[in-house]
Amino acid sequence: MSIDIANYQFHSWSRKGISSRIAETDDLGTGTATQIERAQVPVGIVLNGAAQSKNFLLIGPGDILGVNSNMIVRTDPLNNITNYEPNYLAFIEFYDEDFAWRYTPAAPNGSKLRPWLFLLVLKNGEYKVEKNQVPLPAITVTSQTVFPPADESWLWAHMHSNANIPQADLTDYEKWLLSLNQALTADPDQVYCRLMSPRKLEANTAYTAFLVPAFETGRLAGLLQDTSTTPAQKPSWSNNGANGVLPVYYQWQFTTGQDEDFESLVNLLQPKPMDPSVGIRDMDCSQPGFVTADPPHNGLPGTQPPILGLEGALKSPTAVSTVFPNPPASNDFQVQLQKIANLPVTIIGTTTSGDPVISVPIYGSNHAMQSATDVVTLDITQSNWVNDLNRDPRTRVPAGFGTTIVQNNQAYFMKKAWQQVANIVKANKLINATVFMMQVAVQFTVQTLQKLPQQTLLGIASPVLSRVLGSPATILQLIRGSSTPVPVFSGAFRRLVRPRGRFVRKLTTGAGLNYAGLVNGLNAGTLRPGAVSVLPTGLPNTQTIAGQLGGPPEPAWLQWLTAHRLIWLIVLLVLCLILALLTGLWWLFGLIALAGIALYIYLGQRQSAITAATNLDNPQAELNSLPSIPPQPNFTLKLSNETAPPPPTLTTPTTDSVEAANFRTALTDVDTRMAIAVPVLSTVPVDFAGAYTKVTTAINPFTAYPLRLIGLIKFPGYISLLEPYKIFPAMAYPDFEDPMYKYLNAISQELLLPNIKLVPPNTISLLQTNPKFIESYMVGLNHEMGRTLLWNEYPTDERGSYFRQFWDVKGLVEPSTTQTEAQLTEAYKDITPIDTWNIASLLGTHNNRNPGSNSPLAVLLIRGELLKRYPNTIIFAQKAIAGPKGQPPVINLSLSDADFAKQVKFPQYKADCSPDIKFFGFDLTIDQARGTAPSPDFPGDTLGWFFVIQEVPGEPRFGMDVTHVTDSAGLSWADLSWEDFASPDAMTFITAGVKPILNYPNANYWGADSADMAFILFRKPSMVAVHATEMLQSLPSI
Repeated sequence: MSIDIANYQFHSWSRKGISSRIAETDDLGTGTATQIERAQVPVGIVLNGAAQSKNFLLIGPGDILGVNSNMIVRTDPLNNITNYEPNYLAFIEFYDEDFAWRYTPAAPNGSKLRPWLFLLVLKNGEYKVEKNQVPLPAITVTSQTVFPPADESWLWAHMHSNANIPQADLTDYEKWLLSLNQALTADPDQVYCRLMSPRKLEANTAYTAFLVPAFETGRLAGLLQDTSTTPAQKPSWSNNGANGVLPVYYQWQFTTGQDEDFESLVNLLQPKPMDPSVGIRDMDCSQPGFVTADPPHNGLPGTQPPILGLEGALKSPTAVSTVFPNPPASNDFQVQLQKIANLPVTIIGTTTSGDPVISVPIYGSNHAMQSATDVVTLDITQSNWVNDLNRDPRTRVPAGFGTTIVQNNQAYFMKKAWQQVANIVKANKLINATVFMMQVAVQFTVQTLQKLPQQTLLGIASPVLSRVLGSPATILQLIRGSSTPVPVFSGAFRRLVRPRGRFVRKLTTGAGLNYAGLVNGLNAGTLRPGAVSVLPTGLPNTQTIAGQLGGPPEPAWLQWLTAHRLIWLIVLLVLCLILALLTGLWWLFGLIALAGIALYIYLGQRQSAITAATNLDNPQAELNSLPSIPPQPNFTLKLSNETAPPPPTLTTPTTDSVEAANFRTALTDVDTRMAIAVPVLSTVPVDFAGAYTKVTTAINPFTAYPLRLIGLIKFPGYISLLEPYKIFPAMAYPDFEDPMYKYLNAISQELLLPNIKLVPPNTISLLQTNPKFIESYMVGLNHEMGRTLLWNEYPTDERGSYFRQFWDVKGLVEPSTTQTEAQLTEAYKDITPIDTWNIASLLGTHNNRNPGSNSPLAVLLIRGELLKRYPNTIIFAQKAIAGPKGQPPVINLSLSDADFAKQVKFPQYKADCSPDIKFFGFDLTIDQARGTAPSPDFPGDTLGWFFVIQEVPGEPRFGMDVTHVTDSAGLSWADLSWEDFASPDAMTFITAGVKPILNYPNANYWGADSADMAFILFRKPSMVAVHATEMLQSLPSI
């Protein structure tokens, strides 16, 4: 069965540009063409009303001296591959879709056009490399039968399109060219061309593929020979062989493997139910071999029954487990086993001797401890995982396997453990140093810091004030917003004002001065940080100059009179006019009016001086008044004692002099800066009591040191160093990610799957997991590893779950998830941490991948050459759906993303047994796979599941199947095989004239053109889907 995985279209040829106007049609190698050396393109124009024409010669094969390897995008097979399937054809692909026909010196002959290149595939003994050939390497073909028919080269080049071009456009070639151009514009990578070799390859044979010129002019040009008299369309070889030495544009080598491909190997696989004996074998328990605890200390009695079925990690779904014990009370083996297993506890409880007691181990006893004082013993009358494991030989033996594996590989495991513990050792050094410093800090805090005044402690803790939050800002920011200067908390200031310091002793008022009182005074505002700066005597300042301009202060009445001088002047003039009219004393009132006008002018000048004085001490007011000052054409600057007249300057009555303009600009800049108001800080006293509480809490050694340690060392989430304020050494355990089934397998494959020899070759079948065996084995591994770590002085409490990975999970398809890598690693573990197992839980119920699910899960077994040859084969399970009416269930080949997530399950784990057996575990029970129990996502559905083996979809490949289909019903070109020809062994090439003998549909496609041949020889990836019921024995009828 095969499926469509892509939308490919093949076309016989492709051309762009002026080559599509070549006049002479391709004679397809018959020799009827007459054009010499190069193709011609007629070009006609109308010049001055007269028609003119001329033939232009185009570049052809005779002008080509090499091919840029960047043009080549792929070869099949790859260079130097050693196991290429001989049923496929070799080919080479070029990026430009018209490259294979770009220099062909002919126009298409219908749907046929020969490429200017040819791919020649030769065995190592069929050619000889020419020496000293320039500009191209060259070969001489020693066997003339290796050339395909020269008149069929057009059959082996085609254009490949991944673009979804509507089929309606393909009925008109011009429309197709237009749609092709649109596809190229959107994505040029969707279209390229391919050149194939028609040679039938032989198995286990070395080949070299040569890219050579297909036309004689190209052959001669590659050898630097004259081409001027050579027919343009003459091929470089005839049906009798090459015309001579062949130049080589490109070459690569490969070797074929066995005459097998994916489809032939997958067809060999036969679904079969597994023999019930697979997964279980007899174990003689009649003489266990250990002495009893009771005199006369004979060997332990045998089990009843004496022959038990020892199961493996996998077993047949129809395997039947041995019933044991039967019954427990009468089984003397378990009674004596309990006594001997508990003997160390019994003896230690009745003696003061420090000598150890050697007895059979109680596997998992350290992990089952609920507290450090617990003593775990074996109680055969109680059912829990510890007793289930240790009282039954069928589970003690797997635990013993784990013990043996740790003992045999302890050097390797300890090396990896010490590599992991290197960080633990570093962490413990840091922890011990932290504990020491914390204890020193505790004593310093109790004996010194807690006795200091609040302000003094804040000064000592000044380096951390910027990192301690007050409410809501830091303590340092709160101090900055207060009237207390930050420097008073510095070490330098504290040393300066220490009570017995030299500075304080020299102060006349130093008596009673203390640091805390000084800080409190600054904070309350009763003390100021320092005196206001005083201008040195004799230096001019704006206040003095303003006083000189404004004069002494004026009385209030004069200020009022100055402010309203215009009003009273008008009133005075009106009164003088009226009195003069009434009295006739014009001279008197005229003098009074003149005196009033003089007073008005004086007061105006006085007001201007006061305003100037005020503005001089107010930069913003002065800046605002500058535009109102008229131009000063005669303004000059001179020294106060300068007597010589200043030099003349060129001025105009309406502009400032040069010095005036400079002075005005400078004054504007100064006033702009001086007008910036100094912000007024609103200060808030510091709450020293609250700040003291915050700081003492932050520097508390029991808090500060653990928090700092947490920043340096990553502790597990369940460890809190702040409660109960203790720091303790790290006791982390190593984590081995090795799939531990491999160590079991290395001892014997029979331990993993007893009676594995009963699995027939080329078999596909279903097994089921054995959770009890797996958990017993993993407990044995971890139990012995804890003892080994303790013996080697590794920091451990012997309760770590060092091994939790039984199956191999590397290289599996990961589900779409947002989990981190660490979370995925944890999710793929096979068992939960053993120290977290509920003491009342039963053995076989601790699956980490499927918590809460205790049922054995389905495992797909494949035995054959398929996965050895194709290790990257895609394997998955897919939900069966109802087939056509009256037909068996099928699978849906066109799934949406949502359906794909529900209906497809990829393996969760895998394993293998050399040389040819592979196992793939799925999140499905046997009943769910069969269809006798519904799957969680499909309630009520009982159609079961298919298990699918699919070839990896990749780039297109071309060839034929190895063997033909025996059933001719529904025959298609996809089923074409080399055996469908009359004499397949005698075939050297595929030719248009030799057709398959079977009656394939559309038989006229064969040899019609290169696109049809590409369609016929295209091989789709193979897939086989097998329903679980085909690999399981039928359920008995009820």
